Amino acid sequence: MSDLVVNEPDRVLLREPLGGEIVMDVAWSKTEGIEEFNELFEIDPTDYIASTDYYQGMDFTRVIKRKSDGRLFGFQFWDSPGNDGMEAQYDSNAEGQGLKVEWDDEVDGITTNGVPGQVWVFLPVEPFVINSYRVVKA
Repeated sequence: MSDLVVNEPDRVLLREPLGGEIVMDVAWSKTEGIEEFNELFEIDPTDYIASTDYYQGMDFTRVIKRKSDGRLFGFQFWDSPGNDGMEAQYDSNAEGQGLKVEWDDEVDGITTNGVPGQVWVFLPVEPFVINSYRVVKA
């Protein structure tokens, strides 16, 4: 088991490059660690709307399903679909989840808990309903 996938009971840590590629939905057969990930998880192909605040963009949740127990975990990111002037924000959430993130001059890059690279933390998710209406053609 590599350190690219850390499968904890109540969260899943994905280290780069795997984590970033899963979050940005660009993982493919040559992504480092993808075989290990695919043994443990499935990626839900839908990006779910995660908020009702739509000013200039919106929050989405990328969801993965743990195969062993069916539990769902998600990573929230911001995007502005249809607005070419704004890029999606897939920033790591490791620091907000209690992991130590710092710049290391020796590796000339970011370390997370002393290991080189970024980490994306997937947390448990729950469904919610967004009420909406559409006009029906007469």
